[in-house]
Amino acid sequence: MDEVSGEVRDEAAALEAIYGEEFRAEWKEMRAQFEIEVKSLDASRVARLVAVLESSYPRTRPRVSVRAVSGLSERQRLQVAGLAEAAARDAPPGSVCVYDVASAATNAIEELGGSDVEIPAETRD
Repeated sequence: MDEVSGEVRDEAAALEAIYGEEFRAEWKEMRAQFEIEVKSLDASRVARLVAVLESSYPRTRPRVSVRAVSGLSERQRLQVAGLAEAAARDAPPGSVCVYDVASAATNAIEELGGSDVEIPAETRD
């Protein structure tokens, strides 16, 4: 896809090196979509982070969503999604940030432990 910047291609290569088979990139007209499987250390809680990158990325932030795969209640999925969205929103404009968003989602999943813990309101929308 000619519209995708070299920064996006470099970011995809780095994410593939880090996440291996848990990373997938899909190139569509005028945008890219990255999917990363994020999970707790013991793999008991697993989610799929989806980042949609418009052709203006990284000047604009990615749209992110989180889908529960296993071990997460809907409430927990929403908590993880809120923290991932906050990480995307807080990223400096002009900087690639999908790794930081995935790290925030992974940390949130790990912090959940085995229960529905309340994530502080200031980190949610």
